[in-house]
Amino acid sequence: MASLENGLDSNLADLWPASMYDLLSRFEARMLITAKALATHYPLYLLDNPLQDSAPNSVELFSDFLNEKRGRSTILFSTQDAELIKLADKVLVLNQGAVAYFGALDNQDSQQESQPMEIVANE
Repeated sequence: MASLENGLDSNLADLWPASMYDLLSRFEARMLITAKALATHYPLYLLDNPLQDSAPNSVELFSDFLNEKRGRSTILFSTQDAELIKLADKVLVLNQGAVAYFGALDNQDSQQESQPMEIVANE
């Protein structure tokens, strides 16, 4: 304790780096963050491109995660993966930073004919 400027009153957060990425490799930090997300319930999850590794069963595992949290948590995730987009209750499509579409995707199992959504980028 003698080495700490404020002794027992030291703020422990000041002794650690700003993020786990400063201490760990990218893979290690991502694994710890994923484990914490799976082990702990949060009312809100913000996930940026959650399946970067493209493991063969990763879409299935992510689908299981979403189903487990459905109705108990809000999960926002960004992706360009068509398989992941199909798992969302609602989607937000941006076109040059502006909202091009927000809402539910057509249910492929419905009796109605579904119209494919086409987004044309502004030039």
